Amino acid sequence: KRAYQEYLASEEGKGAPEFKEVQGRLAEVKKKIRRQREATRHQKRGVEVLADPQADPEKLKKALWEFKRSIDLYPDEAGYYYNLGLLQERLNFGAKGPDEETVKSVREKPALLEAPMKSYQTAIEKNGRFLPPYIRLGRMHEWREEPDLAVAVYESALSQGVRPDQIEAREAEARLRSIQRRFFGSVGYTASVDSNLSLSTPANDEFSSGLSANLSYYLIRSPRFQMPLGYVQQTQFYYRVQSYFSSHGFSLGFRHRFLPSISYEFEGRFQTGFAKIGGLVSLLGEGSAALHYAGAFPTQASMEFSYADTSFTNRSTQNTQESRLTLSLSQRLGLQEGDFSLALIDHQTPFSRDNSYQGQQANLGYRYWIRPDLQFQGSGGIFFQNFLYPDTRLGRKRENTLLSYSVGFLYPWNSSATVTVNYRWQRNQSSLGPTVLDQLDILLGRSAALGDYTKRVVSLGVNIAF
Repeated sequence: KRAYQEYLASEEGKGAPEFKEVQGRLAEVKKKIRRQREATRHQKRGVEVLADPQADPEKLKKALWEFKRSIDLYPDEAGYYYNLGLLQERLNFGAKGPDEETVKSVREKPALLEAPMKSYQTAIEKNGRFLPPYIRLGRMHEWREEPDLAVAVYESALSQGVRPDQIEAREAEARLRSIQRRFFGSVGYTASVDSNLSLSTPANDEFSSGLSANLSYYLIRSPRFQMPLGYVQQTQFYYRVQSYFSSHGFSLGFRHRFLPSISYEFEGRFQTGFAKIGGLVSLLGEGSAALHYAGAFPTQASMEFSYADTSFTNRSTQNTQESRLTLSLSQRLGLQEGDFSLALIDHQTPFSRDNSYQGQQANLGYRYWIRPDLQFQGSGGIFFQNFLYPDTRLGRKRENTLLSYSVGFLYPWNSSATVTVNYRWQRNQSSLGPTVLDQLDILLGRSAALGDYTKRVVSLGVNIAF
């Protein structure tokens, strides 16, 4: 604009044949500047609404008009299309936008992402070095279960010659690692005070600590097919009784989601148990099959059947076979989540019949994010055990009712570490009153015919995921 104005003001320009052409070009430049300034005003009004998490639908519709009008006035600005995409996400998914919680609705209605994806693609075409739309577009390909396209978008962003320390560049690299990774794991430590380790009357308290590890390597990992190979280790140290118990398990599973909201899985697991006294004490083989549903209501539902066979090397009379059918439901409402489960159990001990029972177990759970960095957790349950054969000492069948509840808090220390504090209360009521059992039997789970007892456990845990 300034160059044209200087030329027209000069003596040389007044007599030049191209004088009128320059005048025309100056008029076009002035018109373009006016349109750009007007487009900027529309953008500012739209951005004000987009930044307001409490904006009502009418304001959002007005902001949509503001963004579209700014694009009509100045269609060459990549940021305008990016802001339009953000607003389209807001209109379709609310103030939080699409995330891991709303990914299920994306699977059921992929058209929800079409408009913002088109806006982000246009922003990239207008300015390939403007990185924010790459990140949003890549995430949407992930939510639509198109990992190959997501990888292509992230790699394209990193190929633009940007600085490695740029926020979007680091995020693109992180998303690439997340999509392509196959190994996952976590380790944990728990310290507990148990008011009644022996499950007897009178109670005997105990201090214990536990170490755990959970590792998974995916032989196949895609949005629809997964085949995880897993290893689980749990070791518990009991200080007053000077003992410990350690278990190590391997598993292989197969998961397939054949519809947007329905999936199934199979898993096989083999586990060994060791104790301070006796060395190898148990071998467990377990198989399970489950059908899962994910939707709006309930958020998740599953039906699972499992069968476990446990043998004890130094006390074969306590060998068990257990079948379990479990129905689980969970519902998420904003920052709150509740769940319910009901299990039907058939527990058989062929060589010690007074430990055989059939049972029903129901549990309720509730979780609420009090703050972004603090979650309240509570649960309660009831477990009925109807023993199938008379007790060998008392000559009558035993019936047990176990009541329990727990309250606690979860604190995410950072992106990979969490801290939990928990209080758990249990009371078992038996139709045959108290009973006396070997403490090692209780620790190893070899006896189910428990009598009256009450216990309280306070625990502090740290878990680190990687």
